[in-house]
Amino acid sequence: MSSQQVEYFKAYHLLVRLNAEIVTVSPLRVGAGKGTDIGEPDLPILRLNDGRAVIPGSSLKGIFRSTVARILNKNSEDIYYLFGGKVSNGGNQEVSIGSPLIFDDFISDHVIPSLERSHIKINPKSGGVQHLFQVEYVPNNVKFYGNILARNLAPLTLGYIVSAVKALMDQRIVKVGGFKSRGYGAVSFSLKEVSFLVPSKSSSFKTRFTRNGNETEVKIEIVDGNKLKVTEGSTTKEIPVKAVDEKPLFVNIKVDPESFINLNFGD
Repeated sequence: MSSQQVEYFKAYHLLVRLNAEIVTVSPLRVGAGKGTDIGEPDLPILRLNDGRAVIPGSSLKGIFRSTVARILNKNSEDIYYLFGGKVSNGGNQEVSIGSPLIFDDFISDHVIPSLERSHIKINPKSGGVQHLFQVEYVPNNVKFYGNILARNLAPLTLGYIVSAVKALMDQRIVKVGGFKSRGYGAVSFSLKEVSFLVPSKSSSFKTRFTRNGNETEVKIEIVDGNKLKVTEGSTTKEIPVKAVDEKPLFVNIKVDPESFINLNFGD
């Protein structure tokens, strides 16, 4: 491992775990390839062995990455510091850094029955029906749960990322899965629980995992016993604390999810 990589992850100064909920508001289709068994849909959905549906963490990471790239209007090292990639080491060489964001697979809260819709493919030359096929889908109002873990990522930057993607998902601009042009993939996104895992009740560190990739000092401390004061560079925010659990290796600080996701509003 290069010295540049060690610089970013040689110690965990801050872990933020987001427990999130995704709810379908239109049919959802995350495919598992073509069906090969007799009686199986032509295009089945991705499932666990127990029948619950899955939205892969890799798919969600791709959605977050592409959305943030469009919002920042760039495809540069700024994005690589948030989602991994090759960055300059200050000279003519590049080094690879891992992403500070880790996405779990999101799993439906119950077994999804097999539901199919028929679709057709139109021949662009003749305008006639060329192919009839069936696709399996997840219906409306199905809840998916999973976690997003941020490692040494500046917390206000994390709040910015999540609030931006949530807003665009809730407005049906950013969708999940395939067949988006056929009306699939609209979802709502919300945070159910937000936990800050830090070495102590007062902690500070420097990180380049920020919105612009610049090295920034981050300070975190509990104030007045019920607020988490978060400073990122010259910006300071306070988040209501719901619970504090002191463990042997770290302090688990649970904060109000709604306040966290609204950190960057009004800036």
